[in-house]
This record gives sequence, structure tokens and C-alpha cells, in this order.
Amino acid sequence: MLGFGGHFATKSRRYSTTHTRLRAERRTWRRTSRTDHWRRHHGDDDQDLDDTTLVVCRLTLAGIGWNSTADAQLAADAAARAREHRALAREERTTSKENP
Repeated sequence: MLGFGGHFATKSRRYSTTHTRLRAERRTWRRTSRTDHWRRHHGDDDQDLDDTTLVVCRLTLAGIGWNSTADAQLAADAAARAREHRALAREERTTSKENP
């Protein structure tokens, strides 16, 4: 690349820099630019900039149980099928271990 072997940042010791240093300078620039942007739009008050979190929450009860007896029956049937499936799977595991 550009007449020399290796990475572009390692052309010579005079112009070389480490990627760690580049990342650190980029990180510093981003932090200062964010702070400057905030100060331009919100004023440069010398107030304490405490990190605060405002949580606004309103919980209401939406309901308990099922809306109809049909919903309750569907839930009971699904639970019964799940129990049966688990029992069959358990039985299959134990019988496959006994007869290798």
C-alpha cells in the first residue's frame, strides 16, 4: 500500500502511532464534542450535573383469569396435553435406557 509493506499507520517510526492512542484520542474527541453540543443547546450553567432518573409509572389491574369459560377450557386442555407429553417423554427416556 502506497509503496511500502505493512499497515498504513506503521510507515516509519517518525509518523507511526498506535491504534490504542488513536482510539483514545477519538474517544476524548467524542466526549468533548457531546459536552460542547449539550452546553450550546442547554446553556452553560455551573449547576451540578447529577445523574438523575425520573420514573413515572401507573399500574392498573387489567383482569384476573379468563374472559369466558371457553378460554378456561382451552387453557385446561393445553395444560393436560403438556402434562401428557412430558409423561410420555419421561417414559421414553427410561425405556430407551433399559433396552440399549
